[in-house]
Amino acid sequence: MTKPHLLLFGAISALLIGCNGGGSSTDSGSLTLGITDAPVDNAEAVVIQFSGIEIISSSATSISVDYETPKTLDLIQLQGGLRDTLLDGHELAAGQYEQLRLKVNATHDEVLDSYIQIDGAQHELWIPSGSESGLKLNHPFEIVAGVPVDLTIDFDLRKSVVRTGPGNGSGGPEGPQEDSPGYILKPTLRLIVTQQAGDISGTIADTAFTGLSCAAGITGYYDYSVYVYAGSDVIPDDLDGEGDPLTTANAKYDVETGVYSYKAAFLPAGNYTIAATCEAATDEPTGDEDLTFVGTTNVTVATGGTTIHNFE
Repeated sequence: MTKPHLLLFGAISALLIGCNGGGSSTDSGSLTLGITDAPVDNAEAVVIQFSGIEIISSSATSISVDYETPKTLDLIQLQGGLRDTLLDGHELAAGQYEQLRLKVNATHDEVLDSYIQIDGAQHELWIPSGSESGLKLNHPFEIVAGVPVDLTIDFDLRKSVVRTGPGNGSGGPEGPQEDSPGYILKPTLRLIVTQQAGDISGTIADTAFTGLSCAAGITGYYDYSVYVYAGSDVIPDDLDGEGDPLTTANAKYDVETGVYSYKAAFLPAGNYTIAATCEAATDEPTGDEDLTFVGTTNVTVATGGTTIHNFE
């Protein structure tokens, strides 16, 4: 079984969120759980079907919230600070909780409940043992009576989507055996206290990549991306399992203004190093690519704030 890789930031306590709002009784609070996406290149859609959420307390008590109808989300649509809701103010007894489990329909069974779409073609997207064990986030949080807790899961698709099949060396006995490639999820998830996060946003000028050969993306415009690393003075590196960025953000092109803009959202307050590249489409999470980065700089993110940085 492939386990999700988790990048988690500190113990989550409802005491850090504030005391306005309330649960429906004196011994309960509420949990809101959202999901967002760090992007993947060259895909028009990455659809995941969720069937529910399981919440496990410190005493190993399991609380299941099953949807009447599975919730099907295209994570490609949840970039740039957008998110969708998996739980909305769900009442929970006050106390300590240790784990969240996202129930997903992503079995390798040739059913397109979860899939990736590339060049108009849909390919099954599956998680080894995913439908049995779900996507687990082993991370403690606390529910305090009368206090609403809001958490966001960042589903980093650029790190998580792995191409398998002939010529990729990773099909294996569990993987797709047909002539066309398959795609599996090795989920990389971050869990963030929503109210404690900030973001970095700005624009990327074409002149930032003067002298470089940049490839056009699926929209016909250049694939400009910003890589965000935790800490100051980090030397930018690609996705290869060592020195990886905390998250990445694709730049969107506005045809009316001719401007590329980016937003890296849901970042815990702190210091970061950011750098821009026009070669993110060649960055495979299982390989070591020699990407060219420009405009490397340090930035600081404040709780609830937006840090502006333009790559000129």
